[in-house]
Amino acid sequence: MASGKAPDGHETDGHEPNPSASVGSGEGQGGAKGQGLVQGPQGEKGGGKEGKPWKEWEDYHGVIPLDKRLREKLKVLKKEMGFRTYDGLVQFMVLEISRGALIPPASYEKIMTRDETRPCIITAESGGGKTTTVKGMIERWTGNAFVLDVSDEYKDLKQIDLGEFFSLKWERPDQRVRFVPNPNVMISQAEAATIFSHLNFVKNSGLLKGWVIVIEEGHRFSNDVNLRALLIEARKFVRKLIIVTTDWKVYEGIARTYKPMPWQAVAVEEAVPV
Repeated sequence: MASGKAPDGHETDGHEPNPSASVGSGEGQGGAKGQGLVQGPQGEKGGGKEGKPWKEWEDYHGVIPLDKRLREKLKVLKKEMGFRTYDGLVQFMVLEISRGALIPPASYEKIMTRDETRPCIITAESGGGKTTTVKGMIERWTGNAFVLDVSDEYKDLKQIDLGEFFSLKWERPDQRVRFVPNPNVMISQAEAATIFSHLNFVKNSGLLKGWVIVIEEGHRFSNDVNLRALLIEARKFVRKLIIVTTDWKVYEGIARTYKPMPWQAVAVEEAVPV
């Protein structure tokens, strides 16, 4: 572990802490630097050589007790990633988690397995491969599919208008269609609202159990009550409901969240026969 001087003058050599170790870095009150997994003052909690109380140390460093094995893992990770301090490493990890770095990558097997009927979210920044991932899954899926194609990207599917949408015979096989809403955001939201309302009506008949439904630009419709109602009950009535969005947090807790698969994996899946 990195070494330095604690505020009470003791060396921090990275061995077993007494009585606890903490993640952090900073400059001691006397100007000496202590970084990494620093140790608390040796001896009694009443204070070190200079009589500083233990609470002052704890408040200054934000002591977090860590298991020895976890500290060893952090030590290896810090070296591999090139961080000088554990504080920097932990800050980076927190940032990555808040940006969704721990979201698992999508795959056809994870999302389209017969036992996995819960709705899912594919999320990433703009240009992050969301639509490419979903298009690859739709290509492998041989059943019925409907896409609310906000950006007109699913060219392989038959485009229909609202009248044709309301006239669909949901029980018929081999239907792979898309609706492209108006480019105007407010008009597209109104069109989508009628679609979500109708899907909620159809789902109660059980006719959507063979359908994969994709909603592109899902953040645009996050306040639609019919879409939320459809999401909540999709597991029971729809083969698979997929929301594609840049902001997964607006649907947090309603659906499983995935990030796009790496481009190498996309290429492999595209090569797999249906």
